[in-house]
Amino acid sequence: MKRNVFILIVVLYLFIFACTFNETENSRELKIVSFGIDNPSSRAISPGQNITIFAKANKTKDVIYQWKIDGTLVQDNSDKINWQIPSVKKTYEISVTAIDSANSQQVNHSEKLVVGDEYAELVSDQNYKTKIKTHTQVSTKEGTDENETVIEIEKVDEITNITLTDENGTTHYSIEDGNIYQVENSKKIFNNKSEKKLLIQGIMQNFEKGLNNKNLSYENIIDQFITVFGMPVKISDNLYQFSKTIEKSSISIVVDSKLNRITSMKIIDSSTKMLTDMNYFYTIENGHINLTKIETKEASILPDVSDQYTTTMTFEYSL
Repeated sequence: MKRNVFILIVVLYLFIFACTFNETENSRELKIVSFGIDNPSSRAISPGQNITIFAKANKTKDVIYQWKIDGTLVQDNSDKINWQIPSVKKTYEISVTAIDSANSQQVNHSEKLVVGDEYAELVSDQNYKTKIKTHTQVSTKEGTDENETVIEIEKVDEITNITLTDENGTTHYSIEDGNIYQVENSKKIFNNKSEKKLLIQGIMQNFEKGLNNKNLSYENIIDQFITVFGMPVKISDNLYQFSKTIEKSSISIVVDSKLNRITSMKIIDSSTKMLTDMNYFYTIENGHINLTKIETKEASILPDVSDQYTTTMTFEYSL
């Protein structure tokens, strides 16, 4: 059961923090292998900023590019266009078509630029493949125990496949129509489908609906937290702290308004007598904000219990 809950949490993390992936494959078929906003300083982009949007195909000779922003044609056939991000909160669709006139080939690519009050980011809903490595360390009076877990997540159209590998072996899962299944690949013989065992029914439907809407929405994350926690405390130019106490348990969350992301979370659970401290780390690459690491520390709030748990999750993205 712990294994299943852990998988659910990982998938939820992945949906909450929008991840975008750049293709690097090269073949004879015309493909767009990279797309984004040229922002060499790796700073978050913001409304009103002048930006350069680029696209690169796997061919350079005889290839031209046709750009559209919200359906309006941009009069520039190069692989880069200049544009000023509007200050109006909205989701803007940016699309490009690479055309190889010599071989009568063309390929389309589009992403959405989400613009909010203080932030802007590129998001993509294309298929992806992700590897998450977790390192867990448990320190008790008896000593320290460490283990590694590798979670591979691949989304193909409407199906998400998950493979979890640890010291106990490999287990396969899939998410289809909001349901979570455990998949037995050894049953896949004579072209029959793998055997699937339903673990949790319908639990991901509301999650996916709500989180996908969030990813393509310009609503500020601070406004969303205000409705639950009340007004925050501003601790720097772009960091805000939310706090709430419920039945002697407390939660504190720090949000970065320019990233529109949670950067840390601290929970004191009065029922389990545990303190959980989580920190989130991101990189900004070509206008995409990627979650790269989550560090979690857990310890008992009871003075006579010294057990500690630390977990580090690192994310590797590929297409």
